[in-house]
Amino acid sequence: MVGSIASSPAVDLSALPPPVLVEQPDFETRLAAKQARFVELTEGQFDALLESDPAMVLLEADSYDEQVSAQDFNDKANGLLLPYAEGDNLDVLGALNDVPRLVVTAATATADAVMEKDAAYRQRIQLSRHAFSVAGPDLAYKFHARSAHGDVADAVAYSPQPDDIKAKVLAVLADHAASAELVAAMTAMLETAAWPGAIQVAVQSVSGTGVPPGNVLEVVDAALQGVRPMTDFVTVQAAQPVGYDIVAEIYPFAGPDADLILTTAKDSLDTFLAANRKLGRDVACSAHTAALHVGNVQRVKLISPPADIPIDWFQFPQPTSISVTVAGTEL
Repeated sequence: MVGSIASSPAVDLSALPPPVLVEQPDFETRLAAKQARFVELTEGQFDALLESDPAMVLLEADSYDEQVSAQDFNDKANGLLLPYAEGDNLDVLGALNDVPRLVVTAATATADAVMEKDAAYRQRIQLSRHAFSVAGPDLAYKFHARSAHGDVADAVAYSPQPDDIKAKVLAVLADHAASAELVAAMTAMLETAAWPGAIQVAVQSVSGTGVPPGNVLEVVDAALQGVRPMTDFVTVQAAQPVGYDIVAEIYPFAGPDADLILTTAKDSLDTFLAANRKLGRDVACSAHTAALHVGNVQRVKLISPPADIPIDWFQFPQPTSISVTVAGTEL
C-alpha cells in the first residue's frame, strides 16, 4: 500500500528547502563596498590599502561579522517556521494551533517526563487544521487518534465502500446454489458486514512492538467517540506488525576501513527502517538496497526480503532480524 493523503499530510515538510528570509551578503561584494565607502569618506587619502593595514583588517572583520549575523538572523527566522522549529519554538507554534505537546511517559519521583518528540509533534500540528471538520475526513480521524494518547505513533482511518459489500454478496452467491443454505449464508454475511459509515481506525504504538495495549485503545476510542459525526460508527483496532527478515551483503571498494563502512551502512538502514515503520508502508526491496548503498559501497546484494511485501492499511512493517555483512571487496 502506497502512502497517500489518506494516511499522511499532503505536504512533506522535511522535503521543503529552507527559505532565505534575510538576504545573505557576499563577503567579497560587501568588502569592496566598504572599501569604496572608506575611500570616499577619507577623500581619497587611503585609496591603496594593503592587507596588513589596520583599516583593511577592520573592514574585513566587519564584512565577515555582517555575513555571520545575516546567516544567524536567517536561521533564527527559519526556527519560527513549522518545518524547522524545534523545542520551545515548536511548542509556541503548537500553542498557536491549540495543539499541546503530548506526555509519552509521566514524570516520577526519580525521572523526568518523556515528552513527544519534535518530528511527531510537528506532524500533529500540521494535521490539526483537519480537526476543524470534527472527525469526518480521514486526516481528522488521524489527528484526533494521535492526539488522544502520547503512546500513539501512527493511526489510519478506513471506511468500507459499497463495492466491498457487493463483492461479499457476489462471493456468497458464487459459493452456494439457490437453496435454503443461501438464505442463511446471506443473512450471516449481512449481519457481519462492515457497511459504509462504519469507520475502522487502526492505531500503532510508540512503545514496545508497536501493538498498542488495551488501555491506549480505550483512550483513543473514547476520544473518537466524542468527535465522530453522528452518522459514523467508529471501531478502534490495534495495528498488526508484518514481520520479515533482512539479510544483505555489501561489497565496498578495496582500501578504506570495511568495518567503518559496515557501521555506516547499518546506521543508514536503521534510519530508513525507523522512518518506514508506519501504517500502510510497503516493504520495498529497492528502498532497503538504497539505504545500504552508502559511500564507498560498490554494490549491495539483498538476500531477504526476496521480493516486495505489500502492507495493508492496518499493518506496519516490522523487521524480526537484521544481518548485514561485508561479503568481499571490489577493486
